[in-house]
Amino acid sequence: MNSNEQNWYVDPVSGRDCYKVKPGEKSTPIMFENIHKWLLQDQNRQRQINHLNRYFGSNYSGKLFEYFASKSEPKVFTPWDILAVESLSVSVPPATTKWLLEPDKVRDGYLDIAIKYFGGSEVTLWGCEQALIGDESELSKLYDLLRLQPGLGYVTTSK
Repeated sequence: MNSNEQNWYVDPVSGRDCYKVKPGEKSTPIMFENIHKWLLQDQNRQRQINHLNRYFGSNYSGKLFEYFASKSEPKVFTPWDILAVESLSVSVPPATTKWLLEPDKVRDGYLDIAIKYFGGSEVTLWGCEQALIGDESELSKLYDLLRLQPGLGYVTTSK
C-alpha cells in the first residue's frame, strides 16, 4: 500500500470503518485498542472531519448529549441527566426518573463516596485504580442499584 492510499474503507453492509488487509485475509472493524492509532494517522483526518460534520450537522439527537450533560450537577442526578440520556435514543421510565431525582439515602451515599475519588481531580474511568471501579466498589454498587430500577437495562444504565 503506497503512502497516498488509505488503509481503511467503509464496509457497505455494516457501514463501519474497516482496516484493509492483505489479499485473502478477512477484513475487521477498527477495534477499540486500535482507535488511538487510527485517530492519529494523517490519512484518516478527513474521514474524521467527515464523521464529525455528519454527526453534528445532522438531526441526530445524540449530538445534544454534551449540551445537556454540561448543564447537570456532578454530585446529584438532575433533569439534565435524564435529557442527556434520552438524547441517546433511550427512554428512562417516569417512575425511575422520579426515583433518580428524589433523594435516596443508599443511592446518594454510593454517589457521594464515588465523588470523593473523582471530585475535582483529573482521575477518569480510563485511568483510575481498579479498586475504584471493581466489583465491590461504590461505583459498581451504584450501577447495580440503578440496574434494579424498572426499565433501566444495561445500555440505559451505562449511558
